[in-house]
Formats: sequence, C-alpha cells, structure tokens
Amino acid sequence: MVLPETSLRQATLILSEKRLGLVMVVNGQNQLQGVFSVGDLARVMGELEGFQNVDLNAPISEFMVTNPLTIAPQELAAKAMRIMEDRSVLTLVVISENQRVVGVIQLYDILRAGIA
Repeated sequence: MVLPETSLRQATLILSEKRLGLVMVVNGQNQLQGVFSVGDLARVMGELEGFQNVDLNAPISEFMVTNPLTIAPQELAAKAMRIMEDRSVLTLVVISENQRVVGVIQLYDILRAGIA
C-alpha cells in the first residue's frame, strides 16, 4: 500500500516487488483511495508513448483509478469470482464498511482453493 503522494517511480517499484498486479493507494487511516495496476502502467506508457515522456516523480494519485472494484470481507468467494469474470479482472481489494483495506483476493486464490 502507498500514500497518494508516493511517486510513480516508487509505486512502480512496489508494483514489481509485490507481484499482486496492483498497488493500493490509501490515506493515513488506511482507507482505500484508489489502485494502480500493471494495466494502468501499460495505459500510461501507451498514452504518453513510453517512460521518456512521463514524470516519474509525479504522485501516483495522478495516475490511479479512483473507483476500483472492491468486495466486503463477509462476501463469498463465489461472488468475488463472479465479479472478476464479469469485469475481466484478476484481483479485488477487500475493504471494510469504513473503506479500510483488509486485503486482496485474486482469482488464483479462489482457483487454488478449489472453489471454482
């Protein structure tokens, strides 16, 4: 997780290190503000024709998706899988009622558990 003022450079390094496919952008209370995914990185590079035209010191908040797909912790894995299939995503952020990040669930986790 990163704060909105984290640089694109740092967020991209974390994205690569964590291998979740996304970084969650949170405020000081750990409330979800947005996400930045590998797909978003590809979109930024495509729109700006590569990293040479991107300010890597710009805050991640300039590039993040502000309305990411989420799911509540009490929801069933089958519902998470249905959302993932319907929206063609591999990861959902799990958030509490007050928008605090609880974790993430990936399609691979569901498949590995034999729920599908």
